[in-house]
Amino acid sequence: MSASRRSIPAPFAALVLALILWGPEARGIGIISVDEGEPGYSREGGRKRGKKEAPSGGDIQVGPAVNEGKRRRNRMPAAEPVADDSAAPSAETTETAEVPPPKGLIGSRVPGIFPVYEADKRWMLVERVPAGGKRIVKQDTQLVVIGSKGAAQFHAATSTQSYLPACRDAKPAKTLAFLLSAKSPKNFQQVGTPIIAIAMKPGASFDSSRAVFYALRNEVKEEVYQKLSGPIVDSVVEDLKSGTFQIKLGDSLGHAYAQSPDPKKIQMKIDFGSKLRLRGFEDAFVLIEGVQLSKSFRRCLRLFEAGRPVGSCVEMPHELMSETRSLQFVAYDPSGKGTPFILAYTQDPPLWGHERWGFQVTTKGPKLFLKDTLDPRCRESF
Repeated sequence: MSASRRSIPAPFAALVLALILWGPEARGIGIISVDEGEPGYSREGGRKRGKKEAPSGGDIQVGPAVNEGKRRRNRMPAAEPVADDSAAPSAETTETAEVPPPKGLIGSRVPGIFPVYEADKRWMLVERVPAGGKRIVKQDTQLVVIGSKGAAQFHAATSTQSYLPACRDAKPAKTLAFLLSAKSPKNFQQVGTPIIAIAMKPGASFDSSRAVFYALRNEVKEEVYQKLSGPIVDSVVEDLKSGTFQIKLGDSLGHAYAQSPDPKKIQMKIDFGSKLRLRGFEDAFVLIEGVQLSKSFRRCLRLFEAGRPVGSCVEMPHELMSETRSLQFVAYDPSGKGTPFILAYTQDPPLWGHERWGFQVTTKGPKLFLKDTLDPRCRESF
């Protein structure tokens, strides 16, 4: 079984991932790298247009495709509304004023990938449309939902007005969201806690038979500190020298320290760490570090191989987000061959609002593709 896979060179580290499902000939789900701002970038599909695509290599595949000419037992049927849909509220999409997400704070960097939350015992998809952008999801849009245990096919059953996702003038604002349904209750059980959803082109199919899911348990012990404290501090020193570590504007002492970084003045903790099955690596370890220099704090995710940092720090904003201990982590390997995504989510009700995170992990290091939370701009008014 093969999937349609294409990649487009991307010179910039911030990925924009796009589904290869936006054509009638599409046969599966894939993700390609396209940078926003490049010629031919489209928010509707994220695909390069009017330019010959490069051969495959290094691209990301969300799940193997199903050959439409071959019937398979594990092929997922088209989703249909469940009987309970009549109890769900509905709304016309044209009557909702969009509330653009705050730049750089929340939302998906991937046209076609969305956070999914549990709300009032239903699953709610949030599509944050940038100013001037267009919606992808509408009623009956087919979706693959990926969660803490697995993946299954769903559809956008009905639209709803929710006060959870956004704020306007420091007050909760009505936002259009979609409640999800599936053909069978088993689909909900198969997914576990929902984390992200991927839009599918009508008629496309999805097969997750080769996908591997496993929980990432916190394995931070004294041995981890002994092995990785030095490399972490060394990396922070380099980030301070290059200006990658942002010092708060009012932290004059921090700015002075950054001019000539002294490792002894850097305070560091490891909030989370776990082994990761990554193809080509023998001792892959992913962790979340918290670093304090004077009054400036930074939390980020890093990848290590045999005690050596791989790639750069992927920042996880801390001021508006939950403490790391509130997050649960799961690895999703769509091919089962050691090319995982790391997904993080809040399971128990946090202090402010639930969160969803998504990271792509390759041999070059981790990259963020989803950072979403409910009501971040309303918190100061509570």
